[in-house]
Amino acid sequence: MQRIAAISAHAGAVYCLEQGRQRNTFFSGSADKFVAEWNLHTFEQEKFTIKLEYTPYSLCYLKEKSRLLIGTSAGGIHVIDTTEKKEIRHLALHNQGIYDLKHIDTFDWFTAASGDGSISVWNTTDFSLVKKINLSSQKIRTIAVNTETNRLVVGCGEGNIYSISIPELEVVNTIKAHQGSVYALNFESNNVLLSGGKDAHLNLWDFNTLTNIKSIPAHNFAIYSIQVLSESNEWVTASRDKTIKRWNAQDYTVKQRIDKNSAGHINSVNTILKHSYNNYLITASDDRQILIWKQ
Repeated sequence: MQRIAAISAHAGAVYCLEQGRQRNTFFSGSADKFVAEWNLHTFEQEKFTIKLEYTPYSLCYLKEKSRLLIGTSAGGIHVIDTTEKKEIRHLALHNQGIYDLKHIDTFDWFTAASGDGSISVWNTTDFSLVKKINLSSQKIRTIAVNTETNRLVVGCGEGNIYSISIPELEVVNTIKAHQGSVYALNFESNNVLLSGGKDAHLNLWDFNTLTNIKSIPAHNFAIYSIQVLSESNEWVTASRDKTIKRWNAQDYTVKQRIDKNSAGHINSVNTILKHSYNNYLITASDDRQILIWKQ
């Protein structure tokens, strides 16, 4: 990974990133309460900015419908018409932060993870509530969707991962995965699930048998984001310990460690976006910077 650009226009920590309206753009959400769009060709800001009352924690862009979903620290979900550049709905079911938003495209739904210990599933056509599922007394930070196996997996504050069937939206399995909160989930394949926790471990799970394949003490502090680079058989992790690590998925070794001394971030790395444009990786941090990396 080679750093090719840095964007330092936000006035607060950057918490979330998402694919943008165009092939070469992406969205960011910051503690400065702005959501902005950026161009990956010029590395300049596009003419698209949203000012919010509360901090955006999560983003999900529904490209075919030209709708941007923004989950905030107050528990609201703003639905933005990106063509008209205006809000068309505000979904106010939850009363604590929305830490993750994921599209379930096979059913035209999206799901939200909340700090109130529940997830909600919504219809993307009329934004009606499909179901709310109470799972935990602690915060829910992350959701991954596997449409091949028709499963949602949800990471919770007590360290559990819940597997939920689609479209029934019923809990079918539970994994005691980490000591402390599960912050990051991603599927390496339909059969292998990756999880990262407050305990700084990167765990691999056989999703068929729900057994642990490997537990790696990967970072010094919590793992906040995991991306799978299937084309190179690698993973990339981001952590509160201020580092980004690139892993060999075959032998579980670190291929590259990026910190402030190697053009990385100087504070907690909050999220990684794998962007389709030039296969860029984009990282965001408490240091208010967005860094763009070439693989």
